[in-house]
Amino acid sequence: MSGEIPVHHCSNEQRIAKTESRLDAHDIILTDGKIEFASIKKDLAQIMLTQAEIKLALSNKTSDIWDKVLGAVVFWGVPAICGGLLWAVVKSGAAGIK
Repeated sequence: MSGEIPVHHCSNEQRIAKTESRLDAHDIILTDGKIEFASIKKDLAQIMLTQAEIKLALSNKTSDIWDKVLGAVVFWGVPAICGGLLWAVVKSGAAGIK
C-alpha cells in the first residue's frame, strides 16, 4: 500500500438533490403554517374586537327598575305557575299518579 486514500466514484448529487427537495418541501410547509397562524391571529383579533363592542353596548344600556322587575317576575313566576299546574293535575288524578 502506498498510503493513498481510495477515491469513491459514486456521486452524491442524487442525495444532495433529494435533501434539497425535502428542504424545499419543509419551507413550503412552514410558510403554510405561518399563513394559517396569521389567519388565526386575525380571527382572534376580530373576536376580541367584537367582544369589546358587546361589552360597550351592554355597559351603555340603561338599567330600568321595571326591566329588573319584569326579569324577576319571569324568572320566578314561570316556574311557580308551571309547578302549580303540575300540582293541580296530580291532585286531580288525571295524571294517573297517586
